[in-house]
Amino acid sequence: MPRSVYADRFRALFLGLAGTTSAMTVTGCDAIQADDFETDACKGGWLEGVTPAVAVDHLELRSDNGEPRVPELWPPYNISEQRGVPCATATDKDKCTRALASLRGTSSDSMFGRQEYVAFSRGDEVGAITSLKGLRTFLAPFDNPKDGMLLIHVFTRHRPHCGGANVRASGDAFEFYTASGGTCGKGTHLDDNVVRIARDGTLTIVDTEVEKRGNPNCQVGRRPEGYVAAPSSCSEADHLATSAELEAVSVLAFRRLARELRAHGAPADLIARARSAAKDEVRHARSTRRLARRYGGAVKSSKVGDLGVRSLDAIAEENAREGCVRETFGALVATVQAARALDPVVREEMEIIARDETEHAALAWDVADWLDDALDDDARARVRRARTEATLDLAASLDQAFASPLLGLPAPAEATALLFRMQAALSHELAAPC
Repeated sequence: MPRSVYADRFRALFLGLAGTTSAMTVTGCDAIQADDFETDACKGGWLEGVTPAVAVDHLELRSDNGEPRVPELWPPYNISEQRGVPCATATDKDKCTRALASLRGTSSDSMFGRQEYVAFSRGDEVGAITSLKGLRTFLAPFDNPKDGMLLIHVFTRHRPHCGGANVRASGDAFEFYTASGGTCGKGTHLDDNVVRIARDGTLTIVDTEVEKRGNPNCQVGRRPEGYVAAPSSCSEADHLATSAELEAVSVLAFRRLARELRAHGAPADLIARARSAAKDEVRHARSTRRLARRYGGAVKSSKVGDLGVRSLDAIAEENAREGCVRETFGALVATVQAARALDPVVREEMEIIARDETEHAALAWDVADWLDDALDDDARARVRRARTEATLDLAASLDQAFASPLLGLPAPAEATALLFRMQAALSHELAAPC
């Protein structure tokens, strides 16, 4: 099918915007200042610089997939990070390697719900550390901030503010600047915290301040008429679960668009691309569902009512809102995630999703081009107004957006800046009626 004239322009624009600023800084509140901290203990990853009480040959940060898998097609666990050489000093390396591969973790103490755990090899010994108590014993004494950062990351609800200063010495302890909670859903809130980890690994919450109140509209992408997202706390697990839900309902949105384009006599390539986009969203729903389960998230199914064929005016207004604003921005955010996510599995999946979503955004603008010829002046004015209103509504929701270095999601201030930079660039470079 013919390629869109917009796809390559969008791809270049999104890559440029993704590299302009850092997504990893979250602004603190008045009571807790990032300037009060000294260094960024996230640098180098979660395992680099960690000092076990007894030296090991190899460390792995793993997460169980949470469901049975065919080993040849999908392993029972993912390795998000590793350090050292597996079984380097084992007397029987083959036996040690098999034992390491067969380790499983349940991470029942992981309050964050990722079912994440640490695996190691030390000589002929292999082990899986699946509890806070176990990791505390494995690492003590905590005389290195990297030890404390690993403890926080794996076995608490807290997320270190990576990308800026987030740790400071406090006597013989270390204090960490973290975030907890989320801003998706009524009654939720994002908190800034100071977490102290003593030399023996004892963890204490020294200070907590509410940074942002919740907003139910935290996801971007093309939503079908009648879809209302369920409230979510927007932890990494909940964000991915809601993303999987949105990807699934996007299938319905594109199938409807294909039917409507056909009913109104649109060019065959637009119809084919809408159908192809629906197939893409099926794959996206599966991949984000896997990611959500990897982080311990539960994916909900959503019901959407009958989606009939609408007038060209109605299609154009929805396409402006859902396609030219929300979906186009969603493609930009996916590009940012593909470039910045600390979780390599997320990065890999988002590279594919970003490519596809950029094509979907280009489809929205091509549909807008085709529709513009069929609309009268009043309808064109309504379409422009719909796009403006959608941009402002999205900007308002981004003020309380969920930020996550693990997923590469930008902080609220940057997300808003990216939206307006994107819209300014599109208005300046593209003479499209969307």
